[in-house]
Amino acid sequence: MKIRSLISLAMATFLITACSNENDEELISTSTTGILSATVEGNHSSTRAGFASDGKFYWSKKDQLGVTTSGNASKFTALNLTNGSGTASGTFGGTISGTIGDYAVYPCYDNHSINGATLTYNFPTSYTYNKVDADYFTTVQGEGNSFNPAMWGKIVNGAVQMKHLGGVFCIKVPKMPIKAGTLSLIVDKKITGTFAVNLNDNIPVIASTETSTSENNTVTIEFSGATQDQPGVFYVPVPTGTYDVRIKVTESQGSTEKVNVAAGTYTIVRCDLKKIELTNGNIDATVPTESSSLDDAATKLASNDAVRVNGEISGTSNTISVPAATSGTGKSLSLEKVASGASLTVLDANSSGSTDNSVDNFTLSIPNNEIAEFEPLDVTITMPNTTVALTGNAGAAIYGTVTSETADNTLVIGNGVEVKKVVVKKGNIRVNKGAKLVAIEKSSDNQATTVTVYKEDGAEIPSSLGEEFVVMDAAVADMQKVFAEGGTYTLPQDMNIVGVEMMVPKGKEVTLDLNGKTLEAANDGLIRVEGSFILQDNAGNGVIKATKDYVYQVYSTGIIYVDGEDAKMTMKSGNIYAVRDNPPNNGQFGIGLWRGADLTIEGGKIEAGWYAVSGNGQNTTQNSVINITGGELISAADYAVYLPQAGTTTISGGTIKGACGAIGMRSGTLNINDQAKLIGEGTGDSGQWGDGTGTMGYAVINIGTGNQNTYGDCTVNITGGTFIAEGKSVGIAKREDGAKHNITVSVTGGTFSDLSAIGFIAENADVNIELNKDIEIQKAVTLMKAGAMTTVNLNGYTIANKTDFNNAGDWETEGFVVTAGTLNIEGEGNVECIANTENDGFREVISAYGTSVVNLRGGNYKNYQQKNGQYDLIYARDNAVVNIYGGTYESGGYNDRGYWVLNLKDNSAAEINVYGGSFKNFNPCNHLCENPNANFVAEGYQVTCDGKVATDAHDLLSGDKTYVVSKIAQ
Repeated sequence: MKIRSLISLAMATFLITACSNENDEELISTSTTGILSATVEGNHSSTRAGFASDGKFYWSKKDQLGVTTSGNASKFTALNLTNGSGTASGTFGGTISGTIGDYAVYPCYDNHSINGATLTYNFPTSYTYNKVDADYFTTVQGEGNSFNPAMWGKIVNGAVQMKHLGGVFCIKVPKMPIKAGTLSLIVDKKITGTFAVNLNDNIPVIASTETSTSENNTVTIEFSGATQDQPGVFYVPVPTGTYDVRIKVTESQGSTEKVNVAAGTYTIVRCDLKKIELTNGNIDATVPTESSSLDDAATKLASNDAVRVNGEISGTSNTISVPAATSGTGKSLSLEKVASGASLTVLDANSSGSTDNSVDNFTLSIPNNEIAEFEPLDVTITMPNTTVALTGNAGAAIYGTVTSETADNTLVIGNGVEVKKVVVKKGNIRVNKGAKLVAIEKSSDNQATTVTVYKEDGAEIPSSLGEEFVVMDAAVADMQKVFAEGGTYTLPQDMNIVGVEMMVPKGKEVTLDLNGKTLEAANDGLIRVEGSFILQDNAGNGVIKATKDYVYQVYSTGIIYVDGEDAKMTMKSGNIYAVRDNPPNNGQFGIGLWRGADLTIEGGKIEAGWYAVSGNGQNTTQNSVINITGGELISAADYAVYLPQAGTTTISGGTIKGACGAIGMRSGTLNINDQAKLIGEGTGDSGQWGDGTGTMGYAVINIGTGNQNTYGDCTVNITGGTFIAEGKSVGIAKREDGAKHNITVSVTGGTFSDLSAIGFIAENADVNIELNKDIEIQKAVTLMKAGAMTTVNLNGYTIANKTDFNNAGDWETEGFVVTAGTLNIEGEGNVECIANTENDGFREVISAYGTSVVNLRGGNYKNYQQKNGQYDLIYARDNAVVNIYGGTYESGGYNDRGYWVLNLKDNSAAEINVYGGSFKNFNPCNHLCENPNANFVAEGYQVTCDGKVATDAHDLLSGDKTYVVSKIAQ
């Protein structure tokens, strides 16, 4: 009878790193018809596909489990994974004959069979990948290629624990040379076909066997869907044993080789996942030229840049001379087989001649060998003009004692390489990530005072080195080299460069990509730009961070110091953070510009304790050009941008915010337009410094105030932007008296949060003021520029004048005086003239003269004085026009002719037109303020009081009344 069977495999939630314990706890499950619960024993901690990064097994798509059945106890029937991909519990389904039998096997292949306790297990000769994983752990568990470890299990009481029979080679190609082709694993023993294993053994295991032919020693993986020049990972299950391993990649079987690497000797034990990572140096469209011996290799190196020696290197008298450079600047030699206890001497064939003829770079690559008794290769290197790298054919390799005489830059120990000891005769040493240097010694005939050990993050070096060795972060050295020579440097990790000079020389171009990392530095002038420098952060959240408090002439410059008329910096993205604890006293500075250096800021953020960007006041003739089109510039305690130098600064975008103000200026030209946003928080402390912004006070833009006056003529042109004055700050402040140089401010556009810009408005300007706080003025706000339009949005706040001002014998407490142009007032809020004084004088909230136009669209207007009298609230003369569309109007003084809320100059051509609003104790259509009487209400509008149309003048004896103007209903 054939039945449809489902097997549920709930994998253990615990896994151990060693796999020798055969008594791992099983997941207990009650058996029902057609249901089987299973676990897998603990697995190696260096996990691969089929395992999560925490070491827990999971099923992959298309997995198959084989089970014996009551209908066929010697063969295995495949059940397919139907549910649970990417999880530890899988459901397998399929058609079986009879009921589930005694044994399970994974994966399920043809030719698996069992006879009693003898399992015949079949390892395939080939696999097919329709896509290639980029890493051992796929983004979505269960969707990568399965690593297919050989496993078996005895089904007992409805439960089974799967146990490993062999291991897996996990091969990573760091840069796939092709998108589709064949990867071949070739070894010196049988790894395919059938193997017999006694399941009654204490620990059943499949062991490899010797083979005298090329049969059964190769596994191929036909792949497609790889990403060229990106990593690719392949998995080959094999029996246990010690193997000499070769790895090839071809476009198709038998075609031109793209990769051919003698990886070395590796030992696979049961339950082992053996990682082999090829190095980039072995991945190339051109496979090294083959040679049979070192002598032959030396000859072939004269005309080839890469040579591979097929013959075994044994004994202690092996020498090769590397010839002079040919078309390329680097040469490599790879050895396919090295005997235990061998040694090799590598010479520069041109070591006594010109350094121009020595090869710049030489790479020596050897196979790995995991045999316990193996004595690694000793190497003597005499190449004083060359950078020499020690690598492994497949990444991992062990060298014995290396005696090195190389160029200063350097002997390189590659990723995965272990060197037992290095004796340095000349040059320095670099230990790459994943490399290990066990011991190091400076030769007695080494003439250098010290040897530098450049250590990458993740490298291992001796914990204690003598005074003759200096350890330096290799990444810092790499960065230093790029800064000196030009190019792009991408931060590979968080780094500290305090005390290390990073100089961009004149004529060089350098790009620094923060890459989401943190670069710790100090304000010591060591990040210095004399050429061209670009700062960017393509990953996000990258930052250059100041780590030292201000110390005079020690940590007292910008964290980036741009110096000279040929120097320029562009900030595209990234962050500069120079805010120290207690920033008013400890700083620090962001970018400093000296002697005509230029700066462009397109994005990113600079946060400083003091100035985010600053020039130098000594530079009065060398012109710096600063363009800010985006980004954020912030000062925690001071002005965000300090401009004491000659030159032109243009701000058309971005946000500039300082605790004292946005811009402190003492010289040059400042242009602000478009989308620029400047904020003065009015809460900071610019200090009592004798220079800089000391005692400048609070303003969004501050020109020439404070201790230091001006250093040169100051010109400010504002055609747009937003200016927000918070706290104690005002919008624009300039030195009014005693300026040493000319100060010119012109405002033709922009939006301001206070009234300070009004005094600088130019003809034909269009300026908006949107209040963000109450404002008290001491004298009238005067608008006098022809063609200028000023719009004030009260925004819920109050403009009040409480000061009694003697103007040529007349006491005045006035609000707005408009002699030319247009004034618009809108929004909720108050405009008041309410001096508490005995003096009899003018209290006009609005005075319109000349040809000016005033449009009042909202707000509450009020004046007050202790004495009753003629106190005009809204006044117009000459040819001025006042249009009232809304708002409330109240005059606090009256005489026998009533309250003087609206008034025209007698015999003038001025107009007051009322289209709306409410008036206390004043009827704008009938009053005694004009002679003859005048109706200010526009045609088509009417006045109502107490719900009735009102046409009579207000009766002073009737008490307080409110007169409302509205449009007559049609």
